[in-house]
Amino acid sequence: MFGTKFLSLFFLSVLIFCGNLLAQTEKTSLQIEKNHLFVTLKKSDCDADCSVYNLSIQPNGDILFEGISMTKVKGKIENSLSETKLDQLINEIVKADFFSLKDFYTYESKNCPWIMLDSSTIILSINLNGKKKTITHYLGCAERNESKTALKPFPQQLYNLENRIDEIIQGVRAAIDYHETPHEIFNLGESQTVQLRELISLLEQNLGIKAIIQRKPTQPGDVPQTFADITKAREFLNYNPQTKIAEGIKKFVEWFSRQISNSRFQIPD
Repeated sequence: MFGTKFLSLFFLSVLIFCGNLLAQTEKTSLQIEKNHLFVTLKKSDCDADCSVYNLSIQPNGDILFEGISMTKVKGKIENSLSETKLDQLINEIVKADFFSLKDFYTYESKNCPWIMLDSSTIILSINLNGKKKTITHYLGCAERNESKTALKPFPQQLYNLENRIDEIIQGVRAAIDYHETPHEIFNLGESQTVQLRELISLLEQNLGIKAIIQRKPTQPGDVPQTFADITKAREFLNYNPQTKIAEGIKKFVEWFSRQISNSRFQIPD
């Protein structure tokens, strides 16, 4: 059961300790430096029934989706991503080593070991902190698997990145595509409950420090259990969150550490 007792006090203690620990190592500017990310993804038609759309993600998280054909919504729709989602996307771009890949993976480029017909093409452009690259990727580009018995996407890290972009904006895309009624309210969270001691343990592991816990009486407004009811989002949008609490805490600590290390402010003792 995920209780909220002591949570505010604990987080404050953790952040103060973490802030003091990290702020001593690097002080660069009065303003927190943020990554500048701009992404465009254009998916073309194929000989079969394939969805065709344009997608752009602005540095502030604004999303512009334009459905062209075989999408539930036609025309332009706007939405936005959280800062956490933007950080996740940047991590995936770095993980894929996007800027080291070739510019073309098409039949004409001769960069594909195998070609499967009747596939779409994705043109993915990324500008990360002034570093720009555009890759044209025919989705029928493939290579033999390790056992030489079947074909798999090529290059795999680019294919994975394209899928992660879709996954990161999954809830937003599903909400954009939904048009059965004029308007709906959806809760896009996670329904799994987590015990407070497990959350504390995860923070300790990722921060590398031992939490100082001061047990206090229940505060006004505290509730014994909280969780996001995503039943409606699952039913209407086929929403299926992928980030588990352990991975989410790890990514949060990584994000918070970057903010502290890139700032000059000092958290008082």
